[in-house]
Amino acid sequence: ITGVSHPAWPSFVFLEKVDEEGLKKLMGNLDENSDQQVDFQEYAVFLALITVMCNDFFQGCPDRP
Repeated sequence: ITGVSHPAWPSFVFLEKVDEEGLKKLMGNLDENSDQQVDFQEYAVFLALITVMCNDFFQGCPDRP
């Protein structure tokens, strides 16, 4: 991420205040088996979804010079 200015980054990269309720909801959604823990498989699914979302976000961006 070096060399990229702060305003160019997606808004979810820099949160001024953590949304506690949103974070609890996210963690609850990640915990598929409701064991109060996010295991590796649940986390891997989350990373895959974030990867797809970021890819979709940057698809419309112009190529670097």
